[in-house]
Amino acid sequence: MNMFDYETHIKGLLQTSGKFAMKGAESVPPVKARKTSDTRRAPPSPQPPPDRSLARQHLYAEQIRLLYRFSLVGYLAELMVTFVLGAILWEALAGAVLYLWFVTAVLLIVGRYGLYYLFIRANPDVAQLRVWETRFVTGSGIMATLWTVMGTALLPAAQATQWPVIMLIALLTTGSVAYYAPHRTLFGVTSILSLVPMSTMLTFAGSGRTANVIGAALLMLTILLAMVHKKVYRAIQDAISTRFDNLIIEQRNRMHLERTPLGVMEWNLDFRITSWNPAAEKIFGYSAAEMLGQKVDKLVATAKEGERLATMWMRLLQFKASTRVSLVNRTKDGEVIHAEWHNTPLIGTDRQVIGVASMVQDVTERVNTERIIHYMAHHDALTDLPNRRLMHDRLNQAILHARRRQRHVGLLFLDLDRFKLINDTLGHEAGDFVLRDIARRLGTMVREGDTVSREGGDEYMIVLPDLEKPESAQLVANKILAELAKPTNIDGREVTVTASIGISHFPDDATDAQELIKRADSAMYQAKDAGRNTGRFYVGDTDFLESKRLERESRLRRGVENNEFFLRYQPQIGVKSGRIVGFEALLRWNDPELGEILPKDFIGLAEELGLIVRLGEWVFRSACWQAKDWQTAGFSDVSMSINLSPRQFTSQNLLSSMKASLIETGVDPSGIDLEITESIAMRNIELSVAILTEMRRLGATISIDDFGVGYSSLGQLKSLPAQTLKIDASFIAQVPE
Repeated sequence: MNMFDYETHIKGLLQTSGKFAMKGAESVPPVKARKTSDTRRAPPSPQPPPDRSLARQHLYAEQIRLLYRFSLVGYLAELMVTFVLGAILWEALAGAVLYLWFVTAVLLIVGRYGLYYLFIRANPDVAQLRVWETRFVTGSGIMATLWTVMGTALLPAAQATQWPVIMLIALLTTGSVAYYAPHRTLFGVTSILSLVPMSTMLTFAGSGRTANVIGAALLMLTILLAMVHKKVYRAIQDAISTRFDNLIIEQRNRMHLERTPLGVMEWNLDFRITSWNPAAEKIFGYSAAEMLGQKVDKLVATAKEGERLATMWMRLLQFKASTRVSLVNRTKDGEVIHAEWHNTPLIGTDRQVIGVASMVQDVTERVNTERIIHYMAHHDALTDLPNRRLMHDRLNQAILHARRRQRHVGLLFLDLDRFKLINDTLGHEAGDFVLRDIARRLGTMVREGDTVSREGGDEYMIVLPDLEKPESAQLVANKILAELAKPTNIDGREVTVTASIGISHFPDDATDAQELIKRADSAMYQAKDAGRNTGRFYVGDTDFLESKRLERESRLRRGVENNEFFLRYQPQIGVKSGRIVGFEALLRWNDPELGEILPKDFIGLAEELGLIVRLGEWVFRSACWQAKDWQTAGFSDVSMSINLSPRQFTSQNLLSSMKASLIETGVDPSGIDLEITESIAMRNIELSVAILTEMRRLGATISIDDFGVGYSSLGQLKSLPAQTLKIDASFIAQVPE
C-alpha cells in the first residue's frame, strides 16, 4: 500500500485485539548455543487459521480506509460535474435557489475533501473508525440529497438542458459504484437518493413518451448498478481477507523463524548467505550483519567438512530433494561444534535450484554424550583398557587383514598368579591399584597397533596383529614376564605379581576369533599347570587338560556330597619334654579312583568352587569329636589344632557353627587351638581382633600360622589375642649361615 503502511496497520490491529499472541505466536523460550537438545523435530503442523474476530476488525478497518482513499476520485468527479452543470445552467444561475444549490454543492465537496485530508493526517486506529465512517456517510448522504434536489425540484423544463443534467447525474451515480464499493450500504443509499426520485418523476410525470422511457431506463440502471456494486463489494472483501490471511501467516512464520531454537539460513548459488535468524547467531556467534553476503563455508571447521558441504550441494542440485548432513563447524570464538544441517533446495519458476534453505541444530552435547557412552561400552571402567567386546572386534579385523596379506595374528591370554592373595592380604583397593599398574605396564610393552584389553577380574588379553611369524608372540610374552617380575610399591610395601600367559595364533591354531580365544585360554591353563610365571603356546592336548580340570571339579563336588574326606592327626612334640603335647588335624580326600589326595591338590579348587566353608565346618566338627574322645580317655592335656581357611574365617556363620559344634560334641574348648595364617589376620586387623576375641571368649586358644611370609610387623601382631606364633620355615632357613 502506498498511502498506508499495511504491516504497521496489521501490527496495530494485533495490539488492539490482543488475540494474536494466543492464536499464533506462543512464546518459545530462548536456548543457549551449547545447550540444544538432542530430540528429533516433529513434522511441522498445519498453520491454524487467523482469528475470525480479528479478521473482521481488519476487514472493517481496511474498508473504511479504502472508502476514504477512493473518495478522492469521487470528489473530483462531483466537482467536475458541478462545474459542467454550472456551464449548462449558466443562464438559469440568476435564480436564487439554483445559485444557492451550486454554492452549497461546492462548499460540501470542499468540506468533504477536507475530511479526507484530516483522515489521512490522523490515520486513526480501529476504535476511532466508527466516528470517521459516520462523518463520511453523513457527507455522502447530504451530497446525494443535493443531487436529488437537482434531479427533481431544480431539473430544467427545457429538454435542451434537461437531458444533459439527467445524463450527468446518471454518469456520476454510475461512477460512484467504484469509489463507494468498499462500503456495503452507502452506494445503495446514494443511488436511491440520486436516481430513484428523478427516474420515478420522469416515468410517471414526465412530458412525453421519451421522458417515460428514460425514467424507466434509469430505474433499471439503478437496479443493475446495485447488483454490480454487490459483486464489486464482495470482490474487495475477498481480496482484503485473503491479503490479511496471508499477512498473518507471514507474520506467524516470521515470528516462528525468529524464535525457533534452530538456526535458519538461506544461501544462493554462489554459496553466499542471504538470510540469517537469531538462533543461527546464538549457535555460531555471528550477527546477521556479519554473515549476510558471506560464504557459507566460513562456518565449517576443516577443508574436509567443506568437501562434505560441497557434496551435499551437488546432491541438492541433482535430486532437488531435502538432505541431512552432520558437519563439524567453527563458531566466531573459534570453538569447534557439531551440528546437523537439514537442507531444502529453493526452486525457481523454471524448476531450477536457485538456493538452499538450511536449518541447523547444535548437537555437540549429544555427540559428546554418545562418545562417552560408546567409550564406556567398549572400555573397562577400572583400567580404561578396551573390554572384551572391543577386543573381539579388533581381533576380527586383525584376522581379516592377516588373511588378505598372508600374515599372522598372535593372541596372548594373561592371568595373574595368586592375585587373590593380594586382595585377601592388602584389601581390594590395593588389588585395584595392582590391576591398574599391570594395565599401564602392558601398554608400554606393545606396539601402537596392538590391543591390550581386560577380560575381567585378573585376566588380560593382548592382540598382536600383522606378525611375520608366530614366534614373535613368544618374544612379547617374555618381555611381559620380565616386566612383571619387577615389584610394585603399594603404600611402601613391595609386591611382586607374576602371570601365566597362554598364546595362540592365526592361522595355525584357529581361523576365527572365538576359537582363537578358546585356544589361548587353554594354553593359559597349561602355563598354570607348568608352575605359573611362564608362557605357553597352544598345543592340541590343552583341550584335554581343560576337560580334566572340569572332571576334577565334578569329582570334588561329588566327593563333598559323598563324604569322601577324612582327617589325619599329626602329633606335636614338646622340644624339652619329648612328649606329645598336641595334634594338628590334617584334611585328606579319599577319592574312589585316585586314592588319597593331599590338600595342596584340591584346597585351591575347593576355594574357587565355594566348597571350602562346608569342608571347614566338617573338619572342625570332626576334630572336636576326636578331641572329646581323647579327653574322655584321660588325655585332657593334649590339644587339638584346627586350621581355618580364609573364606571360612570371613564367613558370617563361623562363630555360630563353632558354638554349635562345641555344644554338640561337649569337648572342653580349652583343648582346641585355632590356627589362622598371618595374611588372613592382617587383611582387616579390626575385624580379625573382633572375631579372635570372641573365639578366646569361647575358651579356645589362637595360633598365627606362616608367620614371616606376609607384610605385617610384630607391633601389629601385639593387638591380636594370639598365644602361639608358628614361624614359617623360609623365615629362618638361612639363620645358621
